[in-house]
Amino acid sequence: THQTQNLTGATSCRFESGCRHPWQGQEALESLRDKRFQGFAFFAPQKAFQNSRTISTPWEESIMPNLLITDDDMHLRKLVRTYGELEGFHCEEAATGSQALQSMEKLSFDIVVLDVMMPGTDGFQVLEEIRRVSSVPVIMLTARDEEYDKLKGFHLGADDYLSKPFSPKELMARIKAVLRRTGKGENDTITFGELSISPSSRAVTLQGKKLSLPPKEFDLLLKLAQNVRVVLSREKLLQSVWGYQYCGDARTVDTHIKSLREHLGPYRKLIQTVWGVGYKLEYTEEM
Repeated sequence: THQTQNLTGATSCRFESGCRHPWQGQEALESLRDKRFQGFAFFAPQKAFQNSRTISTPWEESIMPNLLITDDDMHLRKLVRTYGELEGFHCEEAATGSQALQSMEKLSFDIVVLDVMMPGTDGFQVLEEIRRVSSVPVIMLTARDEEYDKLKGFHLGADDYLSKPFSPKELMARIKAVLRRTGKGENDTITFGELSISPSSRAVTLQGKKLSLPPKEFDLLLKLAQNVRVVLSREKLLQSVWGYQYCGDARTVDTHIKSLREHLGPYRKLIQTVWGVGYKLEYTEEM
């Protein structure tokens, strides 16, 4: 077995032909909990994970948060994706800034990990474009530990910064801390006046009374509440709430929104229609 170092400072293993290795189901997952391995070391025998038991994650009982990983280093993306999925995130990858922006047009993300130094559209330019339309939390990655870069990132709206090489476990901890800080974490109650939404318990209370919402209506409300004042297209809502495999059309969203508004009663105007596009959630004191 040979060991090398990747950009994150993690140790990777390359096994010679005929060498027995422990990547079998649960043993592989437990090994990932305790050690740092580069993506290609454990992505080759990916089928080993299929029969392993489910690991409990902090997002159990709620929607899997969507994480966008943007970096031109494929191995780093795979590494972060593996740790993210072990923590219960639904992960998407982008190798360039342009791909990241295209992904954000198709799917609503809860948090973005964004590399600064990328060919073509760099991380700063991507962040500027993101901030024109979204308040989604962004954690920047940089190979240069210079104060100027960090100050520029924070000025453009970055929520956190992490310098390479880094520990994937630290990145996961920072992601969860940012989600808690921005009100998108799994244990945070989101409140609009007398309306409260608890992602962890999947509970909604209105004027002190618990609402009984169907699962998809709760998921819709939560997704809108996590993207306040951001217009979400019907296609984005279909992808994030129903998933890519859903074969229905956009009218499914309209039907559920209509029912959700009826359940919200005096707070029905919280969900606003943006004609020809989709929906957004916006709260005013008049409600």
